[in-house]
Amino acid sequence: MPRFVVRLQDDRFLMHKKENLNWRILIAEGFGYIEGEHIVLSPIEIAYLILKNKVCLQPTMTVEDIIYRYSESDPLFPLKFSVYLDLRERRFIVRVLDEYPISFEVFGRGSDPLMSESKYYVMILPSEKSVAVQILYNALEKARNRGKILVLAIIDQDGNIVYYNIESTLRFKVSLKLRRLKIV
Repeated sequence: MPRFVVRLQDDRFLMHKKENLNWRILIAEGFGYIEGEHIVLSPIEIAYLILKNKVCLQPTMTVEDIIYRYSESDPLFPLKFSVYLDLRERRFIVRVLDEYPISFEVFGRGSDPLMSESKYYVMILPSEKSVAVQILYNALEKARNRGKILVLAIIDQDGNIVYYNIESTLRFKVSLKLRRLKIV
């Protein structure tokens, strides 16, 4: 894959189509979205593409720079990046969605994001945090209404990721706390 030139302008990562004649490759692989003469990429996508040496970012930033910069406004950014990286490494096409509490939409393996619908919505949750059942319920309803399967990506303190399909929730004013069980 060729290296693409991406510029950081007004806190947005923009790739000019005329400067990057092979821009369609990135769109076909589920990266970014078209806005006029530019492809707009998310910070998570840029961090991934820098890590994979597929883009040249101007001004130059490292993956660590991006993670540090965007973690200030989004404390879950490092976890989102970990899940994004894990899903991409498993050969899934992943699009950044950021419709709270859903972070990503994921296409089935071998799917073409230009010709098919995504299959999953992914919600990120650190294992040491609790989540209100109402938030889970709302995410599940959003996924169901759009014909998607809701997947909860739980990241433990060691960075391990476990994925759970969420099929139903109870609508009570309680909170569900997920913890890693340590067996002695």
